[in-house]
Amino acid sequence: MVRYFAAALGLVAAALSSNANAANVVIGVPAWPSAQVTAHIIKDTLKDQLGVDAELSERGTLTILSAIGRGDIQIHPEVWLPNLSATVEKLDEAKVLRLSPNGVAASQNICATRQTVEETGIKTVADLANPETAAKFDSDGNGKGEIW
Repeated sequence: MVRYFAAALGLVAAALSSNANAANVVIGVPAWPSAQVTAHIIKDTLKDQLGVDAELSERGTLTILSAIGRGDIQIHPEVWLPNLSATVEKLDEAKVLRLSPNGVAASQNICATRQTVEETGIKTVADLANPETAAKFDSDGNGKGEIW
């Protein structure tokens, strides 16, 4: 099970008062849909509820966290734990990142179509350790399977 934390408006308001002013609020926008939607909701909520204009910045999640460490970005809409625990701990120790106390339980999985399962016989991710099974997912001929 993975837990992620979405930015809460109360924490955003606190961040505005301590780390940023209304002229330079930047919200990181990671590459997955739920975080993209959350980033837009935070931006709209800041404008509608606090009168604060914010900028959206599309970047990879580690780049966003790094930018938070430098003060270039103030908000990351979803931080997945334990995936990012080491980075989050460093930023927390440096007192530049504060997670919302309101976490949401979520899961992260890999899925395959029924046709893929029938054609390859794959049942678990561990099956990909078998070179014969992995070869069934090698679409570019480099001897290694691909995951999309």
